[in-house]
Amino acid sequence: MFCGERFPGVLRSVPSFVLFLCENMARRLFQARATEGACELVGSLINFDMITIYQTIIRSMRTGALLIKDERGETLGEFYFENGTPRWGRFQHLLGKEAFWQLFIPPHNAWTFSFSRELPLNGEWTEEKSITGSADQMLIEAIQMRDEFESLRKSMRDDNVPLVRKELNFVWPAGEPEVLRPLAEEIWQIVYSKPMSLVDLCARCNACASKIYQAVAGMLRADLFASATVGKPDDFPGAKSGKLSNEECEPPSPGVSVTTAQKIQPIAGAQTADQYQLESTLTS
Repeated sequence: MFCGERFPGVLRSVPSFVLFLCENMARRLFQARATEGACELVGSLINFDMITIYQTIIRSMRTGALLIKDERGETLGEFYFENGTPRWGRFQHLLGKEAFWQLFIPPHNAWTFSFSRELPLNGEWTEEKSITGSADQMLIEAIQMRDEFESLRKSMRDDNVPLVRKELNFVWPAGEPEVLRPLAEEIWQIVYSKPMSLVDLCARCNACASKIYQAVAGMLRADLFASATVGKPDDFPGAKSGKLSNEECEPPSPGVSVTTAQKIQPIAGAQTADQYQLESTLTS
């Protein structure tokens, strides 16, 4: 290290140092300009929620890619929009609609987002990644999935407890949604190999967390699963010994509640401060 007074002397004694400084300053300047020109939205998911970000892209009818990165800067998800409508996406190991729904399910920790007109270098469209449906309908479904997930997660109390099969054969109850049967069968086969928690199942199954919790809730109601850790009957009121509590585990009724509709259909002309800030960034 050297003080500012000695800097001119260093430049005179080491001419090659001048070239080194100029090249590095020019490189950083061009990188900054390239980043500034390509990225239209950049921020942290601590400060902006996904609904605000998504509605901003819809309202501005932007075409480009939304990237989600973790604390280490690794890309967790990439979603391509065309005139504000999602066309394809990937989030962790999930693709298409399942990836889109998972995007709205917390936690997001200190993840960051960026929206750019340029596609990611490794971004490739495949049929499995495609997303069909209108932008508004996709948002309604995503919020419904998120609400159902939060309700079920609270009722199950501990989603880190491994699940074990209590029955030899799989029988899907007649009162449970038939659309969840294929996922329930997949979970049944996975747990056959070894006990696995809900958290681990979410990393294995090709479905968003909300659907996995719904399927497991149905299997708990049918007494197909039990907890690998046997506890006292008093630990879970209303539950059998050795069984995960599925108290109040009934999935929310299909459809969107009034509260949810109010979240995604604000009064005409009104918008949140966060959304105004993001839209100002897009138009600036």
